[in-house]
Amino acid sequence: MLEAPVKTPRYAQYLSLCRLQRRIALANPLLDFNDILCARRVTFHAHHAAYHYGKGVAGEHPDSTIGRVTGWRQDEPKFVDVLAGRTISAGRFQGLPVSGGQVGFASLSWDAKTVYFSWMGNGRKVNESVAAWKMLSCDLDGGPLRMLVDESGINSCAPCE
Repeated sequence: MLEAPVKTPRYAQYLSLCRLQRRIALANPLLDFNDILCARRVTFHAHHAAYHYGKGVAGEHPDSTIGRVTGWRQDEPKFVDVLAGRTISAGRFQGLPVSGGQVGFASLSWDAKTVYFSWMGNGRKVNESVAAWKMLSCDLDGGPLRMLVDESGINSCAPCE
């Protein structure tokens, strides 16, 4: 693919067409929401199966989290960490922060108020039972971080509402 050098008329035309494409896409009436939910995960190259994601990765990965992208309509996207500073509210892992683990799949509730997600803690920090996929949920506007499934030795890696 040939690339036009920056600061040429061809590149300026390219940028103009990109802006037009964005305006057309954002004019779609189905895009009537302001935030986009996404999972930010670490790069993992050993295996692509969901069960194996994150296993065998040494150390903590504080960048693995769930967040909202705001300002994407105004060309000022900002990532807001939904899990920052939150801890598990009940059960045998009560008080355990979800930072330093792996976030797997996420599922948004029908009313877009709650996110359900799989999480695997760093087993070396607490005990090996943390190093299995758990099912958690939290309200996007705050509130407790709830553990939905906690079966010792069983991986629960694909939530859905």
